[in-house]
Amino acid sequence: MGHNEQTENTTLPTAIGQAYGGGFYVGKTKDGEKTYLLIAAPKKDGEAEKPWASLATGVTSTTDGFGNTAALVNNCNLRHDAAIFCNDLTIGGYDDWYLPAKDELAVMLDAGKALAAIGEGFESYYYWSASEYSAANAWFQHWYSSNPGFQDYTNKTSAYYVRAVRRLEI
Repeated sequence: MGHNEQTENTTLPTAIGQAYGGGFYVGKTKDGEKTYLLIAAPKKDGEAEKPWASLATGVTSTTDGFGNTAALVNNCNLRHDAAIFCNDLTIGGYDDWYLPAKDELAVMLDAGKALAAIGEGFESYYYWSASEYSAANAWFQHWYSSNPGFQDYTNKTSAYYVRAVRRLEI
């Protein structure tokens, strides 16, 4: 697995949509007591349509996409295309990309307009999270203009968009 949650030795980003760490700063997120900067991958290299998986995995955290992705990639019994796609990325010299958890997708939604303004917006469709809802379903987020931000769950065998992220503890 290529994750290492690399640290940065530069000034931290202050503006949503600012180029940073191989992608674009989209906001802050919390996982337990830790706070992270969340960085979305560029569309060109860090977005694709992939299925999630087909069986129960037990990766239910809604805040730890990093940990969920690691668990999915290391599950030798199933192929988790969405998680594998994100995990295997190297963009801008960074190899710690992962599939965002449900709550991390919500942070990304808030950055949607800023990213769209620089040509890095989201497709008007569904995006998978790394958070399982049940044995058959996983959480996703709508990016439709008629219902942006609505989160729901559906069958994990569907191919939806994924957008890789990385995080940096602050």
